[in-house]
Amino acid sequence: FSEDASLLDMLRTRLWQQGELQSRVVPGQEQTGEKFSDYFEHNEPINKTPSHRALAMYRGRNEGALQLAIVLPEAEELKIHPCEEMIARHFGIEDQGRPADTWLKEVVRWTWRVKLLTHIETELMTRLRESAEMEAIKVFAG
Repeated sequence: FSEDASLLDMLRTRLWQQGELQSRVVPGQEQTGEKFSDYFEHNEPINKTPSHRALAMYRGRNEGALQLAIVLPEAEELKIHPCEEMIARHFGIEDQGRPADTWLKEVVRWTWRVKLLTHIETELMTRLRESAEMEAIKVFAG
């Protein structure tokens, strides 16, 4: 699954266009990370996050005060993550009552959560950070 370029591109595009950068306070860091309190419970579209805000959240993560993730807002209310559905559809995996169908669905779930999400999230976080740093350089270079 993780080597299918067209699938990875579809998932990456979906997360970039519809995903949100989610920032949460690390439990127990409320006081030491107080300067990042604006981001203790913060979500915003990743592709619209201003550079100064992205860099502030990255500083909070680097200082151990914040946890950052990329989430699809609608996924929290669904039984199956939309990206898991995309993977299953891409490979023609569906529940047809066959003995292996449950196992295949679990493989799709594991593949998304352990392999693909981690990889794509890292790519998109890097993309956002690099873009934010370039914007900051432009601003300060005058």
